[in-house]
Amino acid sequence: MHQIESVPCTHLPVTDLDKAVNFWIEHFGCVFGDEYQRETKTASLRVENGHWLFLYETDDMPRKATWKNGVLRNSDDAQIFAATLKVNDPQLLYKSLKEHGVQVGEFREVWTGHAFDCFDPDGNKFNIWGGEWKED
Repeated sequence: MHQIESVPCTHLPVTDLDKAVNFWIEHFGCVFGDEYQRETKTASLRVENGHWLFLYETDDMPRKATWKNGVLRNSDDAQIFAATLKVNDPQLLYKSLKEHGVQVGEFREVWTGHAFDCFDPDGNKFNIWGGEWKED
């Protein structure tokens, strides 16, 4: 049987590529993984652990999916996360994002750490989490 070893890339649709690139670089410390060539309408960013974040400019944003059973665990609503992003200091990031006018949800204590909802300029939702990963 073949098993997934990791998820090294995230692919994200955006409506304004420059705005999205600036968001990820300014607030999350991403860096360019490849030379930024705006005319391709794509950007390749890297996160600290080497994983890739690919941004694709589109006029056709997907509809925001919601969970049918109600509010998601550790979230403010039912909109499904694009991804969970593990950070070193969620409280410091939360404060910084709020100060810069980024839409964030309630900061809460969860599982083995703290988490909150965060939205990029296109309304893509992310779960921001910081804590110790423990398998049950």
